[in-house]
Amino acid sequence: MAATAPSAVAIASSKTQPTQIRSQEMDLIKDPRTAVASLRRRSSGKQWHLTDCAPQLTLNSTSYGYNEHDLSPFYERRQCAEYLKLGLMGVSVLYSSGDYGVAGNGGQCIAADGTYNNGHSGRFNPAFPSTCPWVTSVGATQVKPHISLPNAIASGTEPEKACETVIFSGGGFSNVFPLPGYQSKAVKSFFTNYPPPYTSAQYNNSQVTRGYPDISANGANYVVAVDGQFSLVYGTSASSPTLGSILTLINEERFAKGLSSIGFVNPVAYKHPDVGFSSVLV
Repeated sequence: MAATAPSAVAIASSKTQPTQIRSQEMDLIKDPRTAVASLRRRSSGKQWHLTDCAPQLTLNSTSYGYNEHDLSPFYERRQCAEYLKLGLMGVSVLYSSGDYGVAGNGGQCIAADGTYNNGHSGRFNPAFPSTCPWVTSVGATQVKPHISLPNAIASGTEPEKACETVIFSGGGFSNVFPLPGYQSKAVKSFFTNYPPPYTSAQYNNSQVTRGYPDISANGANYVVAVDGQFSLVYGTSASSPTLGSILTLINEERFAKGLSSIGFVNPVAYKHPDVGFSSVLV
């Protein structure tokens, strides 16, 4: 995992006192939306804001992550605030949702004593940074067996399902982060129409915490060549950069028209699920 990025406040003004930096960072952690709306300071008499520090990078896809249970909630909230800053700078931050379903890395769940087990019992084990509400968590789908893609698309038949070949697309609900407003309607609809057959003994079913993934793409049967030999690979490690490639193409079209990068995509994606998306539940 990459080290925590320098604070945008610190970048903007080396004269800012450390106590002021910490105070503003804590505001971001406690209430990011309100803090960002008011995050303006004066440095050498010049008004600046976060976009003044905008990097050339416009999208970053990462194909690994931690279990949320591995790290302290304070660290996760602090790191999540940094992803928020990147989004405000126009950077789309994508993370793979994991390859073990509701279990964590290695297929492990959380035992009653807080240790990890073999995944056959205990509590579900959500992934971080996927549970951060300021990143786009990417799951994996696969084409259903014996389905002709052209025929399915022409007939309006859903050709995909959640990936369960070699890997199981990761997903679940956070034990740290609250439900973001942009996702509330989708989460409510999920619990109303497709209630999971589990209880609070297995996962956070409060319906007030962050759910993931946000968007999924094909995660099965990617052909790769290594030392002249072809083989197939699977996983959200493939689906996340695939989505990243699609978003990059969108950015290129926007740049050609003199527009900015799309940045944090989740609010728009959830608000317009009918534009380029389809629901894949099983």
